[in-house]
Amino acid sequence: MSYKIRINGTAPAWPLLLEGTHAFYEPGNITGMGSASYSIISVSDNEEASINWEILIDAGHNTVPFLLNNGNRIPNAIMLTHGHPDHILGVDWIVQSYRFKHKKSKNKFPVYCTYGVWRMLMQTYSYLESYIELRELFPGQKRYIDETSDLCVIPYPVFHGQGAFGSSMFYFKSNTLNFCPLIITGDLLCALLRKNDLKTLSDAGVLIIDTNNRFPDPESNHMSFARNSPHEKNINKRLQQWFDRMNTSSLIAPHFTFGQKKNVKTYFDEFISDWHHINEIPHCILDFLNMIPIPAVFLSHYWGIYDEVHYGEKLLNPRELETWANKLAQQDGLNTIQIHVPKPGDYITLQEKSIKQNHERV
Repeated sequence: MSYKIRINGTAPAWPLLLEGTHAFYEPGNITGMGSASYSIISVSDNEEASINWEILIDAGHNTVPFLLNNGNRIPNAIMLTHGHPDHILGVDWIVQSYRFKHKKSKNKFPVYCTYGVWRMLMQTYSYLESYIELRELFPGQKRYIDETSDLCVIPYPVFHGQGAFGSSMFYFKSNTLNFCPLIITGDLLCALLRKNDLKTLSDAGVLIIDTNNRFPDPESNHMSFARNSPHEKNINKRLQQWFDRMNTSSLIAPHFTFGQKKNVKTYFDEFISDWHHINEIPHCILDFLNMIPIPAVFLSHYWGIYDEVHYGEKLLNPRELETWANKLAQQDGLNTIQIHVPKPGDYITLQEKSIKQNHERV
């Protein structure tokens, strides 16, 4: 048995604006403009290489058409990082497909997410409540995914703006030696990790991370790759202004919008005690990797419009983004890390040995 993650989409909500152009996205390549989405897949090691199970992480624009063209298979479960439309629009189509395929069964389709994400999903698709079973996730708590053999997930809360309730990044692990631990951030400006969590996450061999901007723009509620303005070594002015008006209470507020649960409060009590000021928390990918050095990094969700607006920096194509990111990582002393820019349809092997030694994408 082997494990892979398939890239179903890598784009932000509006990758190519109408009447616009973009170096990264081609008007005729609709598949290339599908919202960021991924499938963790278990494959039997036989001649047919049949799929044992598939867990879908996020389902936004073009996710279902991609699934139709890549096996036409209903995932065994969906996991949602947050409740924004470009990450949940495909849930309806998938659940309805499951419902009509199993119309004689009373089983509901499993969706794994935090309660805040669930409430956002129900605000959009209230009529699906009778067809979905919520498998609730809690920050920092391991949960096995019932539809798999032994895959488990630990969700860690993130800040993706005041309107992104219960947003999380996912750390996946398995007891099998063939599975390389994996982190998928979803969309975020910063991860709300406790200091002890850094050690847990350092076991990961693969990181798929939101890279909406190359340079800081906290108003976009997305993490940048670099910490400073282009060609400057001092702290970024836009980021400093954001630090001056925010605090840890502001960052955790979206996780308490629908009330306080004891285990959620306990997590954030520890988080607040660990960090004296929010500028200690990594707010860019380079800082994240300096705290948690992960050998194989895959950049997703690139848009770059704010780099052009605020810094006059050109939009990059995939090859340029990959070259630029690897160069900055090496300049930052991250010489053991290899950065990739995947495209929809790519597979990443999750066999621990191949990832850690070769950093290969297949």
